[in-house]
Amino acid sequence: MLGGLIVGHLSWRWIFFVNVPICAAAIVAARRGLPADPPGTRPRLDGIGLALLSPGLAALVYGLSRVGDLGGFGRAEVLVPLLGGAALVAGFARHAVRTSAPLIDLRLFADRGFAAATASLALTGLGLFSSMLLLPLYFQQVRGASVIMAGLLLAPQGLGSLLARAAGAAADRIGPRPVLLAAIALTALGTVPFALAGPVSGGLLAAALVLRGLGLSSANLAVMVGAYQGIDRARVPHASGITRIAQQVGGSFGTAILAVVLERQLAGHPAGVAYAHTFTWSLALTVIAVVPALLMPRRAVHRDHNGLSSGGVQTGR
Repeated sequence: MLGGLIVGHLSWRWIFFVNVPICAAAIVAARRGLPADPPGTRPRLDGIGLALLSPGLAALVYGLSRVGDLGGFGRAEVLVPLLGGAALVAGFARHAVRTSAPLIDLRLFADRGFAAATASLALTGLGLFSSMLLLPLYFQQVRGASVIMAGLLLAPQGLGSLLARAAGAAADRIGPRPVLLAAIALTALGTVPFALAGPVSGGLLAAALVLRGLGLSSANLAVMVGAYQGIDRARVPHASGITRIAQQVGGSFGTAILAVVLERQLAGHPAGVAYAHTFTWSLALTVIAVVPALLMPRRAVHRDHNGLSSGGVQTGR
């Protein structure tokens, strides 16, 4: 909603400028609220890893962001940053497994539950960010809404996200796998009305957005619970970095795919049909998330005060 108001009344550049005061406030809050590292425990910064991973991820995301504008993956403006970014990330992976204190510990992928959670996060990010691309454009180009009205019409998805607050507690109690599977089903069900080429009532679309918001946020919470189960406290920062990277790259990849699909559909079909076909792709990408979800822990893993696990099987077998 705020995005629609900003774009409708200010320049699109304010979508980026608005992050500056928010980040400044976050820095102040972090300095005041987060405890300092005890003396002698601050880890040494992995400069080589930082020099490889950060520009590598930036190049990947930039290359993927250019796919929609250029109409495919075959242009040099897309391939050069993608291949360069992939080479830098591969170089980081080689460095990370050889150093004792990497920027991000890739050995975490030896844990099946964490690996499945990371894959699920990538696919969840794919569905989330791709819908962020499609939904505002759908309301403007198919339903004839203004930029501000499109932002208001997306409000039910935020309501669904609020309703998902209990999903994290449910995943803690019964395990992340059943919660994640239910969340994927809700997200898919909420996508179906947008994949219909015929007239769809505004009330049905609003209800679908509530389901999408509930499903996407519940999936995100359930996967986060699964990602951190069985992870030692000292390795949580590494796990956090990996999960955020998975969401970002997955979201960028999903946006690139759907941008190309939408552009080609609009070239040969009316807007309503083109968006219906593209949302069908989004629906298929959502359903694919079932595969890594089945590898998530089936039951919750609880830890005693000594950090020993009990009450479930970590791998879900």
